[in-house]
Amino acid sequence: MTRRIFVWLTSALTLLVFALANTVFQPALAGWRTDLSEGRQFSLSEGTKSTLETLAEPVELTFVYSRRVGQEYPAVRSYADRVRELLRAFKSVGGRNIRLIESDPAPFSEDEDEALAFGITAIRTDGNDPLYFGLIGRNTVDDELVIPFLAPEREATLEYDLTRLIARLDDPEPATVGIITDLQNFKGDGQENGYYALQEIARSYRIQPIGVTFASIPDDVDVLLLAHAANLSEYQQYLIDQFILDKGRALIFVDPASKAAAVGGEIGTDGAARSDLGALSDAWGIELSD
Repeated sequence: MTRRIFVWLTSALTLLVFALANTVFQPALAGWRTDLSEGRQFSLSEGTKSTLETLAEPVELTFVYSRRVGQEYPAVRSYADRVRELLRAFKSVGGRNIRLIESDPAPFSEDEDEALAFGITAIRTDGNDPLYFGLIGRNTVDDELVIPFLAPEREATLEYDLTRLIARLDDPEPATVGIITDLQNFKGDGQENGYYALQEIARSYRIQPIGVTFASIPDDVDVLLLAHAANLSEYQQYLIDQFILDKGRALIFVDPASKAAAVGGEIGTDGAARSDLGALSDAWGIELSD
């Protein structure tokens, strides 16, 4: 065998081994990802992973992006790459339960008609063609949720927004959060005015305000939220304790000197600037600092 033939045979054999290895190992390694980005921006939180790994049924996500128009705006182009990579990370964890589609609506096309029908915002640009940059989510029972425009200024909450959309599609019936509070701005259904946190809660859950004079906790409450409930009676504390023993889900904010109450003029003659757990402190083994 001549040297030239030997080199050719060796090269061909190397290529064959590489192709076979790629074919064999690619399916097994498809879900493996290494995040080398600054701040590990493509690494998903444990909450997101839990949501994706426990999906009951498949969710379809359509990323609507006018690629040609977006290329003219570096900030949009960069953010589109970020969205695309994050969606791929979701797919990597969710597997068969996450179906990704990317739509590039051309003017006067069926894709553009569909994007507009779903409520994707058409952003006017310096050119003649609009920019579409949003997300459509659908589940197997035809429920639909849409992010009309993926605003770059919300990049810090992008993973949260996508996870919330998927969670709501997986379980369209939102949980009910019962809220007990002495803070005036934290009362209401969260649809308008009030604390930003309350408005965010209302985006994903049903809010059930519970007056401070409550004598029972509604049966449909799934999660109890106490925000500076300053004057709970012994019986009300008993009801809260029984709720937690029964359902085990409560988020409680207490404050030895609430600035929000003071600024809002909500300090009564009974010293409502302070809230604590009362008799529950001993029952639960928790002590509020002075």
